[in-house]
Amino acid sequence: MLLEYQKPLTPLNVIYISKYASYAPYGVETRHLYISKHLVTLGHNVKVYLSDSNHQLSKIPTLYEDIHDGVEVEWIKTLKYQKPYGIKRILSWFDFEWKLRKRLKRTTKRPDVVIVSSLSLLSILNGIWLKKKYACKLVFEVRDIWPLVLMRISSISEYNPFYMFLARIEKKGYQNSDVIIGTMPNLKEHVANILNKEKSAIWMPHLINTGVIHSETHIYSNEIKEIRAKGYSHIIGYAGSINRSSSIELLLQGAEKLKDNNVAIVLLGNGPLLAELEEMYTLDNVSFFNKISQNQVVAFLKECDFLYDGYLKSEIYQFGNSRNKYVEYCLATRPMIVSYEGFDFFVEQYNCGIIVKPESVDDLLKGVELLVQKDTQVLKEMGENAFNFAVENLQISSQVNKLLSALNNV
Repeated sequence: MLLEYQKPLTPLNVIYISKYASYAPYGVETRHLYISKHLVTLGHNVKVYLSDSNHQLSKIPTLYEDIHDGVEVEWIKTLKYQKPYGIKRILSWFDFEWKLRKRLKRTTKRPDVVIVSSLSLLSILNGIWLKKKYACKLVFEVRDIWPLVLMRISSISEYNPFYMFLARIEKKGYQNSDVIIGTMPNLKEHVANILNKEKSAIWMPHLINTGVIHSETHIYSNEIKEIRAKGYSHIIGYAGSINRSSSIELLLQGAEKLKDNNVAIVLLGNGPLLAELEEMYTLDNVSFFNKISQNQVVAFLKECDFLYDGYLKSEIYQFGNSRNKYVEYCLATRPMIVSYEGFDFFVEQYNCGIIVKPESVDDLLKGVELLVQKDTQVLKEMGENAFNFAVENLQISSQVNKLLSALNNV
């Protein structure tokens, strides 16, 4: 049992490493920054190292050493890449770690805690080096289970030399970490499988960023009104990356039948599949909208009747899922329909909507029909359940307290 965390008499010096961290105006403020900001409010000193080679950045930083709401930030100039799934992205991982190591050798402030967030998985090697050099505590934050996820997004096998190389690093990370945290709820089972023994792994999901003041309006309000004016009684919304892993094609494959039932689809976001899907699906009830500022997303989702997300069939989900879109989905207080199969999912546990089989258009259409037929009050309660889940489980203060308590017990 974890002891309750108490603010120390002396502040901790924390180094937080994440190649893909970001904050406004360069991109969305990621969990690394809002967790760091909360640590600062508790009296700790935090420095974040991040990379300017990140396909999700809206622009390259101009100030490479910065202070963001009390958090020290240092951007590492890293090899750029164009394709998110290309070889250059992998090369940028090595470039980031090499340049980061040289920078860390010049650090003058002794860290008490080092938090390493994957991706890149290679960063844990710098975390282990810092732990040995300074005898500090090491936290391994797992946001995607690499290299296992590599088999899901490619044809690579577990006997591929690169896979085996990453697998050795992953195991080394788990072995050397004082605390393991994961955005997926059943990470501890995966850790046990890798180490062949039990080791604690704390569930720390994506959290409500209190620094984001959600707008009551969004820039596509008129377009949504036009969709309603065409006679569509229900709108299914999706927000996030337009990629294969979110199974957006599944929803679009059912668009024609949904149109017959006066159901429209609105997709908000950018991604590698956007151009292809825009060309393939030109039905009157399908609309694509470019990504908007983070503080407008909830307002956009509130104009929808149901919110969709999808997953491909994969054994990786036996450890749960970890998408950050569910923060906005829950705050929008709308019922969800998710094509998913895997570890227990809050959508089902909290009765926030319905789960259907993945990769089945027929099951998805039946699920939508089921939602359409439900009483308005029942749908409202589902949306409220989602909001209550967020309030109970996605608060920064309680989750950071859990992390600090774990560190206090090491």
